[in-house]
Amino acid sequence: QFYNLIDDIDELSESEKIALLDNTEALLNAGSLSMADYLYVLKRFLQDPHPLVFLPTLRKVKVIGEEFVGEGNRGAFAAFIDQSLSERYQDVGIRGRAGDSEATLQLRPQLVRTLGQFGTDETLLAEAASIVDEYFESPAAIQSQLAREALRITALRDDGDRYEQYLQTYLKTASASQKSNILAAMYFDEPEIVLRHLEFSLSDDVQAGDSLAGLSFFTYLLEDHSLLYEWLDDNFDRVVAKAPAYYQPVMPQVLGGSCDRENLDLLKGFFSDRGDAYAPSLAKVIESDEACIARRPRHAHAFEQFLKPYQDG
Repeated sequence: QFYNLIDDIDELSESEKIALLDNTEALLNAGSLSMADYLYVLKRFLQDPHPLVFLPTLRKVKVIGEEFVGEGNRGAFAAFIDQSLSERYQDVGIRGRAGDSEATLQLRPQLVRTLGQFGTDETLLAEAASIVDEYFESPAAIQSQLAREALRITALRDDGDRYEQYLQTYLKTASASQKSNILAAMYFDEPEIVLRHLEFSLSDDVQAGDSLAGLSFFTYLLEDHSLLYEWLDDNFDRVVAKAPAYYQPVMPQVLGGSCDRENLDLLKGFFSDRGDAYAPSLAKVIESDEACIARRPRHAHAFEQFLKPYQDG
């Protein structure tokens, strides 16, 4: 009956589809729906032509990928992403078109990001890199949100060679928007670049309000946070001195969200003896990360079952 309902979703209105999407997520979180069934729903909604249905589905798929994809299932998840999104990407494209609706303008950057981050579409990756080069030459020529996501996936797929290009463009540009986009997209994970960029974040070339951006996205990028805490052990006073005062009590949240036991232990060990100011934020991170860590094994088998058909694809 559940699968019949999902197979007949074309009979529903857009608002009913969005409600169904949210309800199935709630059922998953309550333990009343398996991950395989939830992904079946997402797969079906990824075929929906309406951007206002497709876009929230895409966001949920991205969250699943970030939480549950690892070395053993990355290839199968990539095949699922390719099969689910490549046709939509061919329809939408990476460049704005006359007559694009507001929903399409919002959809395009997130489609580029999700397909570029998890898929294997070489054409998209090449087109994103081309967008980056054009954006560096003329920031006004590319929609800002699209530029940011093109910058991110190009950095994600790069071996570090482009870091200098990103950095020098940031230093030379007079565009505040371009500076912001570049600084938010330094998604390079080579250890020497991580350390170099963390140091750069404390320089006079970076505004105080942006100084924690590197720590935030390196926490997101790196599977092992040891390097970050080794650097923080030596530089925490400088980080605190640079960051705006209102950021300092929430520092644990900047470094949280990895859904990994070892990284959570590193975070707890680092902040547990640094005073009461960090305690509320630390407690929130611990609660959230513990819940995420518990979800992984609970849904792992169903996730793998869903991906089985894609293992050779």
